[in-house]
Amino acid sequence: MAKVGLIAGIGVLPVEFMRAAHMLGHQVVVIGVVPDTDPILEKEADAFYNISVAKLGKIFKTLKKEGVTELTMLGKVTKEILYKGLSFPDLKTLGVLKRLKNRKAAALFVQSSLIIISISYQPPMLQL
Repeated sequence: MAKVGLIAGIGVLPVEFMRAAHMLGHQVVVIGVVPDTDPILEKEADAFYNISVAKLGKIFKTLKKEGVTELTMLGKVTKEILYKGLSFPDLKTLGVLKRLKNRKAAALFVQSSLIIISISYQPPMLQL
């Protein structure tokens, strides 16, 4: 079965996804991108990393190192959560932010998520 990557925010949805993927026989690599992700993720994931959402380069290097072939993003990530303890963005993150056409708060996460998935990370098995 495929090794699945989960970029996790806050809430129960990332946990439910991880458990469902495990029941289907998938290994799940979880990247917690904000503080306060559910502690169950760390306990039950095949691999778990806390990496700031501002460190996209590190996130993608980790996913590639782990051999992830499929990727999803689930959980709450509000601008308040994003800015709480946010570290300086790496070069990959700055590149994504530079591509954004609309920098209003409501559009920021949606646009950056689409850019992250469609441009920054395309493992061989991922069909977009």
